[in-house]
Amino acid sequence: MPVSFIDRILHRLGDRDTGDLLKGSFISFLWYGFGKILAFVFVFVCIRTYGKTNYGYIALALTLMQVFSLIGKIGFHGVVLRFVSQYSSQNQWGKVRKIYLDSVRFSFPFSVIFSAVYYFSAPALANFFGDVELIPYFQLFALAVLPHALYQVVIEGLRGLKKNSLYSFYLNASIILFAIVMLLLFIAMSDNELNAAIAYVLAIFIACIFAFYSFARTTHLFSQPTEPAMSAREIFSISLPMMLSGSLLFVISWTDNIMLGRFRTEDEVGIYDIAFRIAVLAGSTLMSVNVVNAPRFAEYYGKGDMKSLSDSVTRSSKLIFWTSLPIMLICLIFPRFLLSVFDKDAMAASTALVILVIGKFISAICGPVGNIMHMTGKQKQFQFIMLFAAVVNIILNLILTPRYGMTGAATASMVSIVLWNVITAFVVHHYYGFYPFYFPFSDKIFSGKQKPN
Repeated sequence: MPVSFIDRILHRLGDRDTGDLLKGSFISFLWYGFGKILAFVFVFVCIRTYGKTNYGYIALALTLMQVFSLIGKIGFHGVVLRFVSQYSSQNQWGKVRKIYLDSVRFSFPFSVIFSAVYYFSAPALANFFGDVELIPYFQLFALAVLPHALYQVVIEGLRGLKKNSLYSFYLNASIILFAIVMLLLFIAMSDNELNAAIAYVLAIFIACIFAFYSFARTTHLFSQPTEPAMSAREIFSISLPMMLSGSLLFVISWTDNIMLGRFRTEDEVGIYDIAFRIAVLAGSTLMSVNVVNAPRFAEYYGKGDMKSLSDSVTRSSKLIFWTSLPIMLICLIFPRFLLSVFDKDAMAASTALVILVIGKFISAICGPVGNIMHMTGKQKQFQFIMLFAAVVNIILNLILTPRYGMTGAATASMVSIVLWNVITAFVVHHYYGFYPFYFPFSDKIFSGKQKPN
């Protein structure tokens, strides 16, 4: 078994924290890779069965659903992650139950509201994108806003408990796995062009139910007495900045898709989405390591152990760099081949893919800066950085996308991603005295400035 092999390596290393980071990141990366393979399968089946335009509709509808879901959960996923990590490490299970149920309870009405907004604004949104065929896709995905928002809140509880394998399965693989199963069943039963969209929406409902059951079973949620944790006002004071920064990150990540849908064709949206999904692989190890390190950052900060926080960041950044490098090189050397696997027309996005990969790799070099800010109470400062980067992203997209299409959209995305990562890295140093990024010889360049006293 791979994990047993890792255990033997970790024993020789003699460093429990490094060992736990490597083991957890490896397991997370396996689930991440499996999830990406499943995502590519879904895209492949969808395009081959229903065409690029149909997948373009789904990509747009899914993007907007994620926007409304992100607003609907009001940042409570971040609250759950941070405080479930802190309270569980101190065996304060009554507070874990309180913060968890409060977050779910507060997310519910907001998610219902934004689900309704998305559903009833579907005709106006379709008119904005210039294609009335989008209406049923928008309305279908509007139904998924509530379960998707609750799902995100629920699974962050598993992450806070350091149930890395279970969390990684839900985050990366569960929805798309259920979607593929449903899609294949629907294809066998009918030729409805909405089959793929319906399959994806149903998969979100199913995954949400399973995730809640997993958390409740893991923590014996309903058998724990509730203990006072924080007031509603305190919770919202933390969740709202997290929601804003998360929303702005989503804007930076998905404005390119929306702008392409507005100024170009659905075919380009579908092709660009394939390039985007491949580019995400360059930052895949950053995501995998973040699964493990975020609860640790919250735990160390909650205990006031800044030395351990600095050491944990350094280990994470080195691991992210060296594991991201080979993936980036493959994407840069073989962009046309990777895109051609899905469709020969997708090779038109090869330049965009290269640009996106460069941006993702620079993000990986900067390290887990967003996690550091959120898990150490600097969510308000982080939101202003993200606001600046999002404004830059929107302006560049408006200028570049109409004229240069996919290449322009990718350039806007890359510039804004690099911008917020680099700025945040220096802000982390300002507050904590260490630099979170890593590249060869960075420790010599920043000698004497890496660790706080």
